[in-house]
Amino acid sequence: MAKKVGFIGTRFAGTDGVSLETDKWVEVFSRLGYTASFFSGLCDKAPAVSYVAPEAYFGHSQVQHLQSLCFGTTKAAASLELDIRNMASKLKEHLYHYIKTFKPDLLIIENALAIPMHIPLAIAITEVLKETGITTLAHHHDFYWERERFSVTPFAELLEETFPPNLENIRHVVINSDAKDDLYKRKNIYATVIPNVHDFANPPMEIDAYSHELKKDLAIKKGELLFVQPTRIIARKGIELAIDLISMLREYRIRLVVPHHELDEGDTYAHWLVSQAEKKGVNFMCSPDIIGLERGTTNDNRRRYSLWDLYNHADFITYPSLYEGFGNAFLEAVYFGKPIFINRYKVYQRDIEPLGFQTISINNTVTEEAADQVRRLLVDTNLQQQFAQTNYDIARKYFSYEALEKLLAQCMSLSAR
Repeated sequence: MAKKVGFIGTRFAGTDGVSLETDKWVEVFSRLGYTASFFSGLCDKAPAVSYVAPEAYFGHSQVQHLQSLCFGTTKAAASLELDIRNMASKLKEHLYHYIKTFKPDLLIIENALAIPMHIPLAIAITEVLKETGITTLAHHHDFYWERERFSVTPFAELLEETFPPNLENIRHVVINSDAKDDLYKRKNIYATVIPNVHDFANPPMEIDAYSHELKKDLAIKKGELLFVQPTRIIARKGIELAIDLISMLREYRIRLVVPHHELDEGDTYAHWLVSQAEKKGVNFMCSPDIIGLERGTTNDNRRRYSLWDLYNHADFITYPSLYEGFGNAFLEAVYFGKPIFINRYKVYQRDIEPLGFQTISINNTVTEEAADQVRRLLVDTNLQQQFAQTNYDIARKYFSYEALEKLLAQCMSLSAR
């Protein structure tokens, strides 16, 4: 009989990092002989394996109201704690119903015990884990102390106890070495580092008949280069550094495309980027409607291309992030064999760069030396291929599904002791 793993989180849908990594874990757990089910407030998985409690989603109106009262002040209304407790009790009932229905042998908590986007859900999960003793891997993507917006709260003690809780039946997993160190220093909790991964055993499809006209449909002219910034449009992605780079490469005609449509932190940053590009003479395209997560058709019946199609056509990938928990877009660029311009954010310096990846890197400022290195790569296709092969081989060794399988097997072995 197949073993059963249950994934618990606020959302398993869309293209956020937690949802994407969960899908990869599901694939690898299937290789280890597990069938998966899901508990969340928003879910795009098959109904037969999903338990959806709408109040478990951090975007639920009642949850957002409660959360807005929990941060930005050190005082709380007398009724707030009761309201949180009442919602936690309802979610606890849902969790027990989920466990009774799907009977998981192992639970994976996806970030719900790391960052306080949903305090009542975290309380409910913690109590259920205490009461049942079910073997659990808590997969932490980012912690509350890494986000300034969670620093002022009347519930500091609750955050300390619950995000994450220190229980005997929980094995903790983090995605970078800094997080491992912080968790141990703050809470004396040991964690295993399991980085984000990609399916490097199966190389990407090449440009096919469907995607052949992508550059033409983006109005990219013959001889014009396509630089892709494959990130959301938020300030910590450092997109202005990509604009600075391209402004130095004046001998080339370059189009910089940011394909993502989400404006998670409003549109102020996006408008500023547009003004910066205009001021510096950079051809900047933000959120083109013919690029989506998957192939399809636009509202006006034009062909829509996938993000993977865009990667295939890219001449260069810019990834000058100021901060990342890990760096999925970096792995994607390596997967597609593209030259990469990167800002040496902290996790990259510690966990990725020492492995020997070949990139054009900067330290928060675009230099003439970096621009010259980009020029060299643009004209030297042999060097591009050399970089691509080196990077792919390294990533396959350390950041593949096969590497994840070994780490998860080790984690579960430790949890079972």
